[in-house]
Amino acid sequence: MTSKIRVGRGRSAVIIEGALAGELDRELRKLLGPVADRLQEEADRIIEDARRVWPIKTGKSRDSWETVLTVLPGTFEVEVSMLSNLKYTRYIRSTKEGTKDLATRLRSPLQAHVRKPARASRKVLKRELPAILGRALQEVIDDG
Repeated sequence: MTSKIRVGRGRSAVIIEGALAGELDRELRKLLGPVADRLQEEADRIIEDARRVWPIKTGKSRDSWETVLTVLPGTFEVEVSMLSNLKYTRYIRSTKEGTKDLATRLRSPLQAHVRKPARASRKVLKRELPAILGRALQEVIDDG
């Protein structure tokens, strides 16, 4: 697996790959330690859950998901992003039927299986991450 680091958001984001990305990833994870690991763990869980229930025709959109460490320049923000390189993933309609006759749910798999769980995880992580960071800092202080 090759390392990727994404710098920025949206259309102006740049993805760094290869040896430089591996070096940056190691340095960032040294600084962030268990916080980055916990973010990565949660993003991997969301993607794995989404893959299990993703509507499948060819399997391309389901298999296109990956997690990437994202650095936001000019800030101290680092996040783990869940990305698909296929643009049409946002337009896939749900095949799940509603409770009424002939009703189809309009919520897309992207919304139902990636965005909604990510928002729910963010609420949990906001409570967990300060404690994780505090324990990591305490270990550094105790070792120093």
